[in-house]
Amino acid sequence: WILLITIVGGGVAYGYASYTSVTRYASSVKFLVRNFTMNEYSALEDYASVGLSASSISASKSLIDTYIEVIQTENALDMFLEDIKANDGYEEKLTFVPTPEEEALYNENWEDDMTIGEIKGSLSLGAVGDTEILEINVTFFDARKSEAVALSIENVLPSVINQLYDIGSVRVIESAT
Repeated sequence: WILLITIVGGGVAYGYASYTSVTRYASSVKFLVRNFTMNEYSALEDYASVGLSASSISASKSLIDTYIEVIQTENALDMFLEDIKANDGYEEKLTFVPTPEEEALYNENWEDDMTIGEIKGSLSLGAVGDTEILEINVTFFDARKSEAVALSIENVLPSVINQLYDIGSVRVIESAT
């Protein structure tokens, strides 16, 4: 009896969980972090010698925590949001195509309703292992939002880091997916 009750209970729990579960969509983008910019070095040899030194790699790794904090500032989040709105939610670039049933559930002007808090709450940021690579994961219940925020970060973050804050540089190494 115990075995039968366990099997039936497990089946009921699985059925309930699969019926009530909500799909979350994730997109990600990866950046290579450097503690210097290419503009600082006129010759490729200079770049290679600085870029490959142990101290330069270590300094680049330590910048990831700084970049994570910069990305979560209201100023940067607002730039991502404005970029999404200026590009009509990246509708032209989105790979997610909702079914007619899904489309009925989504707000047509969803990008106009996004908030900085919503973007901040969707982000998961961190280094990939012990590397100079910053990975940003974006998770939403709406696939369009997830992908649009990742595309916006890919588009805007290099200028935020390279121009506004002038603390090293970032280069996209894996585009938003």
